[in-house]
Amino acid sequence: MTNVQLGGLAIGAIAPSRLWLEGGASLIHGLEGLGWETTAVGGYALGYARARETWNFSVPMYAGYRFAERPSTWPTDGRNFTRPTHYFVCGARLVTTRFFSSGLLELGLDISVALPFAEGEPSDRSWEDPTSPWINGALVFGI
Repeated sequence: MTNVQLGGLAIGAIAPSRLWLEGGASLIHGLEGLGWETTAVGGYALGYARARETWNFSVPMYAGYRFAERPSTWPTDGRNFTRPTHYFVCGARLVTTRFFSSGLLELGLDISVALPFAEGEPSDRSWEDPTSPWINGALVFGI
């Protein structure tokens, strides 16, 4: 898949037991315009600690679900159309976190793979893209 994600917003939480949940959404740009995606994942954070006033490193590993109104990556007649697709997602994130008395700062690198398991009819019959796995690499910034 050669679409480009245009950034996104996510909100997450981690429990003292290191269980981790996150939900997010972003815009997707393809050759035929814009689409969107929303993702919900959960997992376990290896190496997580809440030591204040120092940098902490952890590796959250996760799995979850993604729904996308994916725009075509192939040129057609110039009309904007999307294909609704459901994905199983798994991935990992390398994170460094610094806790302060008033909050935290998080920086990280994320990689995930999304495998399609169901899709709807495209919004236009001239759709040409085969459904394929979706590989994401992302820079993460959190406060």
